[in-house]
Amino acid sequence: MGEMWEFPPGWKYDYSWEFYNVRFTHGTGLSGERAHIKAAELNRQSTVIGHTHSVLATNYLVSNKDRIFGMNVGCGVDRHSYAFEYGRDLLKKPVLGCGVVTDKGNYCQVFSMDI
Repeated sequence: MGEMWEFPPGWKYDYSWEFYNVRFTHGTGLSGERAHIKAAELNRQSTVIGHTHSVLATNYLVSNKDRIFGMNVGCGVDRHSYAFEYGRDLLKKPVLGCGVVTDKGNYCQVFSMDI
């Protein structure tokens, strides 16, 4: 995969990462407004995804045993580029955004970015 994407030598890559019991993954196989929540529920841990381009959100799920969150960071694409011409007529447009996880995985926040 590194050769295909022409990563610089020494870069580490994988399909998902875990830090402080928070899973960071693309989110393939999930869709819709609640994809990030479903990912956290299915992983049974806090999860950050970016697969659903039109969603920028965080939600906390709290039980008697734990508190986890699901975060969708939107995407970082230029919706006006030729590569995303397929979405020209979609009513829901991609949300440019990013997310931050702090406090050793206990706090998360998303930020919308200017188009």
